[in-house]
Amino acid sequence: AVVSTQSGHYGRDMLDDQPRTLYSLLQCVFDISKGTEDPDINNVEIHHIYIKLMSRYNPEFVCPYLKVATGYKIEAILELCLIANLKDAAAYLYETRGDLEDAFKLYYDVLRDTIRDKQLIFVEETLIKIINFCQRNSDQLSQKRKKYRLRLCVDTTA
Repeated sequence: AVVSTQSGHYGRDMLDDQPRTLYSLLQCVFDISKGTEDPDINNVEIHHIYIKLMSRYNPEFVCPYLKVATGYKIEAILELCLIANLKDAAAYLYETRGDLEDAFKLYYDVLRDTIRDKQLIFVEETLIKIINFCQRNSDQLSQKRKKYRLRLCVDTTA
């Protein structure tokens, strides 16, 4: 398969031989194309390659990118995020897909990992993400589920 952009054609071999260069190229292409409706830029395969490379070189950018990007297949990118252990991005995709239980489990895993790894500086940030998630989805949760999630977070941070 060939990846095409306005500036030419780039074979899959570039992904294998020069992934860093391809990532830099795609970063430039996506930066230049912001706000345009170029059909090549909204190509699902190009998004998949770009997000795959981003997860390798700048994993902290994947979740913010997914929140503003269009033109990618949720299922394929979710699988990629799970393999790359990008829990925030995977949780966002689960939530987007409507799988609230799986999303919460991943957010909760991030909280536990943060505490286990003694990254206390990020505990508050993670708790805020969980609170925001619960607020966004409160109308879809029973009172019992809300209390359970709150208790789980309180017990974990205690």
